[in-house]
Amino acid sequence: MVQINIRLSTHDVARVDDRAGAAGLSRCGWVLALVRNRLDHAPKFSRPDEVAIIGIFDQLRRIANHLTQRSHPSLQQADDQPDAQKRAELETLRLEIRMHMTALKTAFKGNLDSWRIADE
Repeated sequence: MVQINIRLSTHDVARVDDRAGAAGLSRCGWVLALVRNRLDHAPKFSRPDEVAIIGIFDQLRRIANHLTQRSHPSLQQADDQPDAQKRAELETLRLEIRMHMTALKTAFKGNLDSWRIADE
């Protein structure tokens, strides 16, 4: 790993600190995220945002497991539910997946947009 030193004016350091704080990152973390975003156009989330995204992935995993159980005959329990109830359960799961996927898409788009330079 290589260390890079940069010199900024007091005014610029204050602006970096403001933006880093708003993003929930340290000064160094924000500068590193900025450089990585400019090089790779990859998102960087604060720790609370990462925890929230992990929660969304966990919910999607839970839903996927439930769908797997509902889909594979060898994993199904005794079938005593009417078809209408099964369809309603699957529709509820479909809507949950769509909601979580939309939340992830919004989080990633918002994160990438936050690194965009105003004149781009």
